[in-house]
Amino acid sequence: MSKGRRRYPFVQELKGLSFPGALRYLGIQNGNPKEVNDKEAKKRNLVKAFNQWCTDYYDYLPSEYRILNRMVDYIKTVEDFETYASVFWEISTIEYQLDVLLYGDDFEKYQLFQVVTRGNL
Repeated sequence: MSKGRRRYPFVQELKGLSFPGALRYLGIQNGNPKEVNDKEAKKRNLVKAFNQWCTDYYDYLPSEYRILNRMVDYIKTVEDFETYASVFWEISTIEYQLDVLLYGDDFEKYQLFQVVTRGNL
């Protein structure tokens, strides 16, 4: 049995479909897959790229967070605090961004994407 044929029983069982229903679900008609609309393909690729950005940015933020927290450990005097006060703002910004990436909806994540990549508020 070819690899392609094994997919149909899986879809049949998962979705509770007949064999012809599984073919329709997969977009296969007359033995050929449905042609992909260029607009749909572009949309799918944009969504995939956006999701990859979310993953990559989420992987990047914790290392920045650790670096900034190490800087806080070296603040000993009022003068140090005044010099490195912006570190506290950056830490809170990273915490907010991590919250958006973990718990935000797609619209909030897209807004974060715009701010980070384009500087739009």
